[in-house]
Amino acid sequence: MQALTVLCLLLSLGLDRAPWSSGAADADVETVLSSLESPIELRDVTAVVEPRDGASMQVDYDIPFGHVVIAARIGEDGAGVARMTLDRRVLVEQHFEGGEIVEESTAFGELTGEEAHILAASVYQVWDHEVVLEALTGTDRFLCEFAAGLSGLAIAAGVIAGCEWGTAGLGTPACVGLGTQVGAQTGAIVHKKCGSAQN
Repeated sequence: MQALTVLCLLLSLGLDRAPWSSGAADADVETVLSSLESPIELRDVTAVVEPRDGASMQVDYDIPFGHVVIAARIGEDGAGVARMTLDRRVLVEQHFEGGEIVEESTAFGELTGEEAHILAASVYQVWDHEVVLEALTGTDRFLCEFAAGLSGLAIAAGVIAGCEWGTAGLGTPACVGLGTQVGAQTGAIVHKKCGSAQN
């Protein structure tokens, strides 16, 4: 059983007290972050960054149950799209105008809790892969913002889906709260990883 599912089951046992009150939320977020760092199998990782006519980035890799593509194409005017697909199914998508997010969506509902966890962990871990770090070296700083935003959203959606699958009693609001906090923290971590690769 994945660490995320275990965490959510533990949380569901303590519903008589709010799991997000006092210092509990921070501890829960740290537990999930730790579970995202547990090594998973990433195969055939490739990364391409192209600066022409704005900026574009694509990271491809395989996980045990499918092929993942993380891609962003942003024009010089800041308009564009960033998305993550699993076997060509769009699971996360963001649309930009003037460099700002104007629309975003996620679709993790068909994944099991274990799949959601593995996918979220893969998004977190792929930015440490040597091929990806090499591709990001010297790229436009805006790509780091797009990578961080898309990754944070994908990880949040994965945590929420895994949490809801792993427990019947915790409830959607608590799972959303956990996912939102983890997504924000992991997005910041991805931005830092990307920025370090550029320096």
